[in-house]
Amino acid sequence: MSGEVTGAQIKAGRALLQWSAEELAAHCGLSAATIATVERGAAVQDGDEAYGVVIRTLRAHGVHFQDGGGARLEAAVGSVEPDQLNAQNDT
Repeated sequence: MSGEVTGAQIKAGRALLQWSAEELAAHCGLSAATIATVERGAAVQDGDEAYGVVIRTLRAHGVHFQDGGGARLEAAVGSVEPDQLNAQNDT
């Protein structure tokens, strides 16, 4: 697998984006079956390439994979923390 990102982290990243396996597959140019296999952490044909595509796609959409497990969404550029929202910046 590419780096130390696990199948569980990949599945968590997809969930953070609220994407189905089919949506992630479409973004990656892979099949939904390959996404399911990657998320299980099982070997896939062209495994390192498939894992790399999935990881790069999720990262490009703001998913950050944390060392030791877990995933979170990066704050969008220009985003405002919830306690800083007001009528002028609540778009």
